Amino acid sequence: MSSKEIKGVIKKIATGLITVSAVCILAGCNDNGQASDIEEAPQSNRQEITIWSYYETPAQQAAMDNLVGDFNRSQKEYWCTWEYVPMVEFTRNLSMGISMGTESRSLPDIVVLDNPNTETFVKLDMLEPIELTDNMDDTLYYSQVIEACKYQGKYYGLPVCCNNLALYYNKDMFDEAGIPKPLGWDSFLLACEKIKDKKIAEYPFGMCAIEVEQGAFQLLPWILSENEKSDDLGGEKTVAAFEKIDELLTKGYLDRNSVSWSQIDVARKFAAKETAMVENGPWILSMLEEAGVNYGIVQMPVRNKYIGVFGGEDFCIVKGRNKEGAKAFLDYYNQDEVMTEFCRQCHVLPPKINAAREMAAQDPRFAVFEEQMKDTISRTSIAGWSNVCKKFGNASYLLFVGKGSPEESAKELTK
Repeated sequence: MSSKEIKGVIKKIATGLITVSAVCILAGCNDNGQASDIEEAPQSNRQEITIWSYYETPAQQAAMDNLVGDFNRSQKEYWCTWEYVPMVEFTRNLSMGISMGTESRSLPDIVVLDNPNTETFVKLDMLEPIELTDNMDDTLYYSQVIEACKYQGKYYGLPVCCNNLALYYNKDMFDEAGIPKPLGWDSFLLACEKIKDKKIAEYPFGMCAIEVEQGAFQLLPWILSENEKSDDLGGEKTVAAFEKIDELLTKGYLDRNSVSWSQIDVARKFAAKETAMVENGPWILSMLEEAGVNYGIVQMPVRNKYIGVFGGEDFCIVKGRNKEGAKAFLDYYNQDEVMTEFCRQCHVLPPKINAAREMAAQDPRFAVFEEQMKDTISRTSIAGWSNVCKKFGNASYLLFVGKGSPEESAKELTK
């Protein structure tokens, strides 16, 4: 690949990362835009290693503080710090550092990447391959999660966490309406009807349909659960999925303004009791509890078997940096108890199967998300994911604004 081509690809990645959602976006950094220091200064006899992360919520940043602090106290060879780098600056800063050479002190040793982006950075020759140890046996992880770290037979990342989407419902509103929890499509529609008729909430249901990756992430389960194959998006089953959403819009069960709502916007409306049900992930749990919402969590309402998309991040080692120090950190994180505690603080699932199941058994809030992991696919399994996201943006706009029929919206995915 020529230098001109590489620059073009980097520019495209930067644009894509601006729209990424994997995970929730909420301002929470310190005034200087960096995470708080664990200690005032590293001990002089230790090798320094640095992590870059775009984690922005207070819970995520506190979890990162705790993780690197515990790592530093666990051994005496390395001293780890982490820096908050806004998602919109992540790729630019990383590519600039690499252009200055691998010895540049501006480069981190480890980066936290949204899992679809790991392969992209590998193709740009920015990441070191990782040799799996016994503690990193790939059979310990959800297969689709660990496979998302793999490229041409080599692993280039260690999964940090995983998540998916479920249906939250307000128990108090359901009690007021005298209806059971929404299990399945028919029950869901009945709930929408009763809540609207009794004017219990402004809208019965809310979801994110914003014209960026978050919208694609939330719309895909509707399509896949109609048994549409990921390589055949836009077909008859996509039309069927869009018809279901169109029904919700037409009947006033779903606000057309959802096309401009992020996942966090949707969570805020649920916390404010403007909606009775929302499609969202586990990362909003702390927000709901702070708001005092009496909620329940069930599987997304579908007629067929639920098929979802998983999200999450990877720890990746930057090429040419302190590989041994970075590997020591990854080895430390990959301990079940360390990984589980970090994920618990971030309100996401561990990527190891047994750790996730144990966490769900101890904390029922994660039970539905853990159960659904077996029925999820990775975004990297969808060819040309970044382009697919753009197509979803056009499709959702037509559908939600009422500019196109379900058939016309589905056709956007085939262009």
